[in-house]
Amino acid sequence: MLIKPVSLLEDLHLLADHVTCVRRSAVHILTARHNAWHSTTTNLYRTNAATFTTSSSARWAAERQRKAGTYFEIDEIPSLVFDLAERSLVVTQLNVSPLFKSWNAPQALTLNNIPMTGVEVVNVFSSRNYRESTSGWPVSQGQPDVILGIFEGTELTTSHGRGMLHLERSSVESGGWMSFSVVRTRRANPTHLERIIGELNHLTPERLRVHEVASRFRITSADVLNLLEMAGSPAKGPRSWVEVASIDQIRPLARKQRNDMKPNV
Repeated sequence: MLIKPVSLLEDLHLLADHVTCVRRSAVHILTARHNAWHSTTTNLYRTNAATFTTSSSARWAAERQRKAGTYFEIDEIPSLVFDLAERSLVVTQLNVSPLFKSWNAPQALTLNNIPMTGVEVVNVFSSRNYRESTSGWPVSQGQPDVILGIFEGTELTTSHGRGMLHLERSSVESGGWMSFSVVRTRRANPTHLERIIGELNHLTPERLRVHEVASRFRITSADVLNLLEMAGSPAKGPRSWVEVASIDQIRPLARKQRNDMKPNV
């Protein structure tokens, strides 16, 4: 799935929900390269690069874009994911190592005990705001290369530890089929992503009542109770407390149920 770039003006109504979870994942950046003799390639990624939730979805996009003299690379890059009620925000830093080393939560955010919203996430991570007092990026480092994306779905799984990240490159097989193979692997360095997750955890609610979960997922309290029962975390009624771990567990089921209720057009 393509991760849509955030437009604060267009997506403001989508970003009003509170963040229920901050976690680590990885995105896949698709880049077209050229085989021309006198062309030069660069390993720097642009902030408008096409970003996908999975390698397979990036491959499909490459197939649709292929043309003579062009090959493609798909680079797996660690990212921060901020889960909202119905969608997720993805924050990816490009062209530096280690990632997010220079980002620090602004004091105005850390002193706040109210759960942060998607709008606040955009404000503190956006490269456009890096000179403002609300930004987490230091002015001395210059403007960072940052992608902020928004998507609905469950394809971005949570990453743990120091797993391997892959760079895939396309080639054309006999018969004209395009295939991808791994040309480089590197070990993820989650140090600063984990630090940020720890710094922002207190700005996400530790638990919500059933009726609050229902409101955020836009389903009924009865539906939430049924999903919790299915997930092995039963609750007694609409006023019962639900731990965030249980909310995250039923999130994909709630989204599927809400999508199934939408009328076919």
